Amino acid sequence: MPVPGERIRIPVPEDNFTIEAIWYGGSNSAQSKLPTLIVGNGFDAAQEDSYHNYVAPALQRGWNAITYEGPGQPTVRRNSNAGFIPEWEKVLNPVVDWILAEKAGVVDETRLALVGHSLGGYFAARAAAFEPRLAATVLIGGVWDPSTVVNGQYEPELLAICEAGNYTQFDEAVLSRLAAGDLGAAQAWFLEHSLWAFNTPSPSEVITRGKAFQVADVIHQINHPVFVGDAEFENYYPGQAQMVANSLGDKATFHMFNGTAGYHCQTGALQELSRTVFAWLHTTLY
Repeated sequence: MPVPGERIRIPVPEDNFTIEAIWYGGSNSAQSKLPTLIVGNGFDAAQEDSYHNYVAPALQRGWNAITYEGPGQPTVRRNSNAGFIPEWEKVLNPVVDWILAEKAGVVDETRLALVGHSLGGYFAARAAAFEPRLAATVLIGGVWDPSTVVNGQYEPELLAICEAGNYTQFDEAVLSRLAAGDLGAAQAWFLEHSLWAFNTPSPSEVITRGKAFQVADVIHQINHPVFVGDAEFENYYPGQAQMVANSLGDKATFHMFNGTAGYHCQTGALQELSRTVFAWLHTTLY
């Protein structure tokens, strides 16, 4: 790379984890103040995946970029033993602090843009509500209530056991199915990764803690333009992007990706994703 990537670690001692990030400079000039894209993933992807989705397109367009991981995401879960938290501002605020302190000479502080990918659409919306230094946020896609995905893994009769507070009974039923191989491959993977990412052995704890992952009470605090992407064939959060856009009112630009680009996070159509996102960013920020 013309400007080699730089792996960095940002300690958050008050919450006992360290943010893992990669900085990608958009220029070799120490005097070029460039717009900067801050990229966060969601449920299971590693930050290296974001290079192909967002970083390379950003560098090609003369931007800096930084990817990061917080609690529950691969490197932070392994190195800090920290599971998912709903208060994602505890992750993003230190990232913005680092950018403005360590890269002040090469960052246009008036053009900081945040991207949230997949479940990162929740994390980014939550964090943006508490980060006034952002100039724009991009949600691919908009996530209103992630708990619907977790709850949707179980039939209503089983879920009712958990909702009634019978957590031990629920956990035993779910984990015995897993041990017996009675879950489908996708459901088994989702359960095992949820337990790992939340850092708990208890399926019921994933459900109860997951209820705090909501944007309804904070989204009105976002004070900058937001791109809300949806997908024609969205299968994880159907209809939720429109709910996010509606709640943001005239601060939102709602965009429906259709056809080949109409799958979750535009998988298989990343050029269309990057063209659309950066066209909006350049229109919005310039």
